[in-house]
Amino acid sequence: MILSDYKKKLPKVVYIFGSGSSIDYFPKNYWNKKFTVGVNMSYKFDSHLDAIVVSHKTHIEDIQTNYSHLDLFVSRYDCTMKSKGLNKVNESSAYIYDSLGDTGHTIIPSMSLMDKPIENTVITCGDTVCRAIGVFVYLGVKEIRLVGCDGGNGYKGDMNRKGYYNSSVSPSVTTGHANRSMISKNHMINGLKKHAINIKFKKP
Repeated sequence: MILSDYKKKLPKVVYIFGSGSSIDYFPKNYWNKKFTVGVNMSYKFDSHLDAIVVSHKTHIEDIQTNYSHLDLFVSRYDCTMKSKGLNKVNESSAYIYDSLGDTGHTIIPSMSLMDKPIENTVITCGDTVCRAIGVFVYLGVKEIRLVGCDGGNGYKGDMNRKGYYNSSVSPSVTTGHANRSMISKNHMINGLKKHAINIKFKKP
């Protein structure tokens, strides 16, 4: 399936989850009756999720096999890079989205699609939260809240939520990614304001 096959009526506000530690400080029932979207490994942590956006091939099979209740959005190419090949996915139970060229390492996403839309093609960059923003903007959402997107300083001394990465992942790697990702998000937030799309960071 592609994005035009998604027929669910979306609420006014959609909440998109990153992996930042601030998520751990919300009450468990806070997300009741809210439409929540996870990225990457969020599905392993948040039982309340309604949808999941992935681009890395790593998690697709697990989600389709064990978390089939989620609305799954998958980039056509692994990490949105044609050079990495097509993602292996059962397209009958996932929504495939396209991007402009190889955006897997791009920090500043192109906003050109807002002025010149291309069917099934969303704004993307090297950050999966930005890809999720692109998907739901394409689907017509005007109000988005970013949760667990804490930037390179983390939240209350922690960079990522508890248990998200094992000890083999270097803190300098996650800090660098968080800093680059914040540049991407702020670029999108400012660019989308011109199109009456309101994106804010949500803290506990």
